Amino acid sequence: MPPQNSGAGGRVGTGAEDAGGPKFKKRSASPKPHAASNSSTVPEPEVAKAKGSLHGSKPRRIRQPAGLRSNVLRLYCATACCFMIFAWMGEALRQEIPAGKFQKMDKSLIDIEDFDVYELGPFPKCHEHFGEHLVSNGGADQWAKNSDVPHGGPYPPGHPENPEWLSKSASSSKQAGDRFGQLQAQVQLVLLPALCVMLASKQSLWLFTSEQAAGTVTPVLEQQDAYWLPVLGSGALFGLFVVIKFLGHDWLKHAITTAMVWISAFGVASNIDTVAHLVRNKRGCVVSFAQLEISLANIFGMPAAAALAVAYVSTGHWIVNNILGFSFCLLGIRSINLSSYGAGVVLLSGLFVYDVFWVFFSKPVFGANVMVSVAKGVEAPIKLLLPRDFGGCGDLQFNMLGLGDIAVPGLFVSFLAKWDAVNIAAGSSKSFVYLNFCLLAYMLSLILTVTVMMIFQHAQPALLYICPCVLLASLAVALARGELTDLIAFSIPEEGEAEGIQSSPSDAGKKKRALDGLGGLLQEASAAACVEILKPLA
Repeated sequence: MPPQNSGAGGRVGTGAEDAGGPKFKKRSASPKPHAASNSSTVPEPEVAKAKGSLHGSKPRRIRQPAGLRSNVLRLYCATACCFMIFAWMGEALRQEIPAGKFQKMDKSLIDIEDFDVYELGPFPKCHEHFGEHLVSNGGADQWAKNSDVPHGGPYPPGHPENPEWLSKSASSSKQAGDRFGQLQAQVQLVLLPALCVMLASKQSLWLFTSEQAAGTVTPVLEQQDAYWLPVLGSGALFGLFVVIKFLGHDWLKHAITTAMVWISAFGVASNIDTVAHLVRNKRGCVVSFAQLEISLANIFGMPAAAALAVAYVSTGHWIVNNILGFSFCLLGIRSINLSSYGAGVVLLSGLFVYDVFWVFFSKPVFGANVMVSVAKGVEAPIKLLLPRDFGGCGDLQFNMLGLGDIAVPGLFVSFLAKWDAVNIAAGSSKSFVYLNFCLLAYMLSLILTVTVMMIFQHAQPALLYICPCVLLASLAVALARGELTDLIAFSIPEEGEAEGIQSSPSDAGKKKRALDGLGGLLQEASAAACVEILKPLA
């Protein structure tokens, strides 16, 4: 989904392959260590085997980079601080507007009944005729809905696409507005996604290399799966568009919103459990219930997540929206692994085309910008809301960034972080070279997106800029280090494949329940949901 100014498939598991869709195999995030060794590190002569997972070689679990756990905890603290600072800055933009009044751009107040669509554009939310305009029918004026105007117009005064208003709005927006609000919204748009990608990538790596997380089953996205994602994502996106635009049933919208809110809430609960695990550096106290071992972090985390879900449904507040959306992205990135560099290239390339088509070319075909219509029509935490100004009715105005613009490149960067760990274990690198360069490219691509959006005053498909920047950065680093062949050959091994151990499904299920309890089960279920939901959010 593109960042913009607002006024705001396939199944995982059984059966998907029968329909020709992708099949997501269950893989291990960290292969089981050799039975004869108690150490989680790999002997130096054998580290080279990990640098490819190549052509039948079976790598062991790689050494965890030094200081990774404390690094992840520091990133969590930095994220919490950023959220609190940005929440305060955003709420500081609010202003109380007296009832029955409207504030113009020059800060003067007028009675809402005196609102002039020729001067001020479409009716605002606090006007009784919001979403409508006047038309003459047989010499008599009557109210008509803006949505009833056919594609191509003509668009009368009071309609959001009236050409005179669009021209006036573009020029006035460059001269007026809260400069502080616009600046802090742009800073948030770059900093929050970058923090999310960095935190999720390192947390995914911690799970991948941690002995305590060994045996945790994680879906792996294969290259053939990546080919299907844009197709299935297009179907999901168009389905949502049809529901919003043509069916118009509020109960359907509420059902979609409820499902997404609760899945995001599971992300919050999973993050609470993960932070508790990181702080203690071991699984906390557990309580046995119905053959499950439920940690105390789960017991306290689920009510907190439920409270956030209820708060969002009740208020729709932008801060709660961002907490849920951010948590959902963290869960999605760390709960899904790319199998190889090729799978990442296919994923980003396919969703690059997907994003460009649905933002730039869907309106001539379907009569509306499908991506923007879904983003605005579904009141759910599927986007980050970044306050930039307050409207004439006293309501905040937002820039938006879709969660897919965070999660999709995040999956690719997370894979590169694992490759960095292989290089660090082999002694060929001392830092996260690929992760750092690709994260910098990601931030620069977001800055480029915002710049183009401000110049053309039009929503931009963020993946149009993100995908080439991140791909070229990874390619440039690999070529500069002479590792392109090894990077292409590197893959995430199948469960048990690293040691040639064959685990039965029942054994895997028992091991998972013993290790993760309720949190692990929620993560496995949510990972499947993440795959489905992230497709139309790109």
